[in-house]
Amino acid sequence: MKNDSKIICALQNDKLVYIEEVESGIKCNCYCHACGEPLIARKGNIKKHHFAHKSGTECHYGCQTSLHLMAKDILSKIKKIKLPALGILFDGAHKEKKVLPSKNIDIDYVGLECKIGSIVPDVVVYVDGRPLCIEIFVTHEIDEEKRNKIFEQNLPVIEVDLSDLKDNFNKDILEDIFINDSERKKWIYSPKQKEFIRKYQVIANEMIVNSSEFGFGYVNYCPIAATMYRGKPRARVFEECGWCQYFAGYVDEGDQYNYPIKIYCNGKKKIDTMEDLKRELNNRKK
Repeated sequence: MKNDSKIICALQNDKLVYIEEVESGIKCNCYCHACGEPLIARKGNIKKHHFAHKSGTECHYGCQTSLHLMAKDILSKIKKIKLPALGILFDGAHKEKKVLPSKNIDIDYVGLECKIGSIVPDVVVYVDGRPLCIEIFVTHEIDEEKRNKIFEQNLPVIEVDLSDLKDNFNKDILEDIFINDSERKKWIYSPKQKEFIRKYQVIANEMIVNSSEFGFGYVNYCPIAATMYRGKPRARVFEECGWCQYFAGYVDEGDQYNYPIKIYCNGKKKIDTMEDLKRELNNRKK
């Protein structure tokens, strides 16, 4: 996706400055952090104030690098961020289950130009001494290679989508997004997701998957009677279990027909929401 955002911050004597803070024209004495070329501060009466490369060449990473610098600068000052709601997706499920609401958290400090393992996040903030990586989506989302490295290293990562801001963008808007907006953010990965999946599965019933003569996998004695067949309640694994709010994933790899051997089901005790889960876990401690 092309992004037409203007560069509105730059480096001046190795310090981040915003377009409204500098003199107009070449007197701004600024340069592009992405390519190192001198910039001109264009501060006319018609177009939005912005920096442009003195050479007139197009810098493909100028805008994105500018946003990364702004994000680090703003987060270093406000030291807070609103996290998006957290969801989990069980293997085989067709919809995500929300497990934590969006919430505001305080930031200890912001790491600059950090590398964590083999990952170089756009921004790293530390919360209670632990890193939280923030990816800024301007023109490209996280690629599969980086996503796999995030999973392997068990890193918490959120993505902030700024791809549609274009010229309707400034420092105040970005600050408001970090503090108040959860809709533009999503979790790429959170270690808590594994924890919640395990909790749902440890209390679930394991149900054996059968292969029908019609070519689909099913479980007998479905606790919510998704389907009745010859007087017995059952459910088709892919067509019904995967959509059910009590489904908690597969137990094992599939057989020769690509059916799972068993599924996790919380339908018997009607464990769906986080309140249901906490209640059941507390009952087990008594």
